[in-house]
Amino acid sequence: MHRGGIVNIWQYTEQTFDFSGGRAIFQGTNGSGKSRTLELLLPLCLDGDLRQVGSKGFDTVSLRRLMLDDYDGGPNRIGYAWVELTRSSDSGSDSGSGSGSDEYMTCGLGVKASKTSQAITDSWRFITSARVGHGLTLVGADRTPLGPVQLRELIGADCVLEEAAFRARVAETVYGVPAPRYGDLLHLQRTLRNPDVGLKVLEGQLEQILSDALPPLDQAMVEQLATSFDDLESIRENITRLSSADAALGTFLKTYSDYAFGGLRAAAERLGGAEDGVRKLERAAARLSASLEETLAARAAAEHSLASLEAGEQQAEDTIGALKELPAFRDLQDLQTREKLVAEKRSSAVAALDMANKQRLQEDGAVDGVLRLLRRLAEDLGSAQELVEPLRHHLRMTGLSPAAVPEVPTVSTSDAVVRTESVRAKPDPEAEPLPIERRVPPAVEVEVGTLEAVAARTSEIASAARQRGALALALAARAAELDSAQRKVEALRQTARDAQHAATEAAALRNQEAQELAEVAQGWLADVESWQNSGPLATAHPDAPLPLPTTVDPATARTLTTTAREWVSPLVTAARADAHAAAQRRADLITSINGRDAELSGLRSGTAQTPDRGRFTAPTRDTTTGAPFYRLVDFHPTVDDRSRAGLEAALEASGLLDAWVTQSGEPAPNMYGNTVTA
Repeated sequence: MHRGGIVNIWQYTEQTFDFSGGRAIFQGTNGSGKSRTLELLLPLCLDGDLRQVGSKGFDTVSLRRLMLDDYDGGPNRIGYAWVELTRSSDSGSDSGSGSGSDEYMTCGLGVKASKTSQAITDSWRFITSARVGHGLTLVGADRTPLGPVQLRELIGADCVLEEAAFRARVAETVYGVPAPRYGDLLHLQRTLRNPDVGLKVLEGQLEQILSDALPPLDQAMVEQLATSFDDLESIRENITRLSSADAALGTFLKTYSDYAFGGLRAAAERLGGAEDGVRKLERAAARLSASLEETLAARAAAEHSLASLEAGEQQAEDTIGALKELPAFRDLQDLQTREKLVAEKRSSAVAALDMANKQRLQEDGAVDGVLRLLRRLAEDLGSAQELVEPLRHHLRMTGLSPAAVPEVPTVSTSDAVVRTESVRAKPDPEAEPLPIERRVPPAVEVEVGTLEAVAARTSEIASAARQRGALALALAARAAELDSAQRKVEALRQTARDAQHAATEAAALRNQEAQELAEVAQGWLADVESWQNSGPLATAHPDAPLPLPTTVDPATARTLTTTAREWVSPLVTAARADAHAAAQRRADLITSINGRDAELSGLRSGTAQTPDRGRFTAPTRDTTTGAPFYRLVDFHPTVDDRSRAGLEAALEASGLLDAWVTQSGEPAPNMYGNTVTA
């Protein structure tokens, strides 16, 4: 258990207890509420049973009274009790890394009490991995505890459970046991935390308490365990032999595994090299096979084509030889030559016309580009003209001469001039020329040198402005530093005034506290003097009186407390010894009473009481030959109870009480067999 807390229950508003070190100390007088605080944490926060809060048993502590007694708030009161459990999870235990983290689980319950009905009207339980005070708050912004609806919205509806589901979740998550088994475990916890269990232990009832608290063992499990115990010797021998065999096999496997691992690694390396060589050879063989197939196909196609060409060539040579011998062939050859010359000239003319048309289209595109550039130049110069006056104003503000701003030239944005010309569009002699419109861009009045001069002047102005801007930024930073220093000075002066005022108030408060301390010290001394003469000290005093100082300070008070404890320590020791002796006497009396009760029960039931077998009694006796002495005699009525007890004790000590009495005429008495002849 890591932490615990109580919110708005009993006398607690919002309290957190730290149990991270494994120990916690609750200090206070009897009746101050130490036990009640522990009852509100455990096992209430692990079982959620509102009627099992008290350590002395069922319904011994009323949670309704804890919520409503001395409560003067609103009509309803909501409170919480919670505990935080933690465990370390070693995520790297298998791999040997050793890295782990802490897991947290918060268990608790909330109750709602009605001041009007004087009853607990609602209760709820919750289990969550969120931590109170670390992302989870059980009170709202107005310091009012959250209701069940708000808690479900905060941690999720699956984390707010009913009582049975809450116990099942705790049993599984915290203890790792099923829900029915968890009920037995809770019963054991409630029994052992009862403050009266110590008295029952002294009475010898610890075995009975544990037997009542723990569930009975399964008979099948008992028989199985008995059978297992019978086989323990053979199992032990088998374990010894198996351990020896395991050690030998471990040594062998260690050596053989190293050898096998080395052999496998060498074989794997050889196999890997061989596989690489095979893959390389397979890729080379595939490339060569593809190349061979392509070469064979090309060779076959070339041989087929060669045979066809050779046959065609021979046939063509024969035909050409026959045609060349004809007179018309020579005239046709001259005509074909002239037609070829005309076709070439026509193709050149068509190409020239197409080139001229493309050049006219390029010229028209160039004119459009010039017009776009002129319009853009006019827009840029117009924008620059609009910035002239603001620039002069800013130069005037920064202390520079506004006359340095150059005049911005203007450019006209008139359209291109259109001219109409006649050009030939087809190479045919009978084709007429066609009219073509050609655009000419307007002339520009501004020279490039003028624009370059304006740009240079503008660059000079920008450089001067940047220098002035840097100077202004430096001055602004210096002014900001001075303002910050001035604010710090004012803050230090205010701090000094506040410190002086606080010192004055502290001095006044110290004087007031000193006066109150003196009054409390005098009252405390009076209480000590009254304690010295009251209670048990009124009748029994130590040998030396307790010296009391006239004035008290913290050191003197601590010294007086130590001295008072030492002063009454003999009386405390004696009281403790008397209490221990009384407890021992009480235990002896209880033991005696139990023995007498058992004897009385036996007498009432008619069961005859037989004395214990003496040390001189024979191991076996034949009931047909005699009887014990105490069965054959009885006390005379005139003998009182005290004398009867003495005679019976003497006979038992001497071994005659259970002596075996036989008839006369039997063999001589056996002294060690405790046999007497009547």
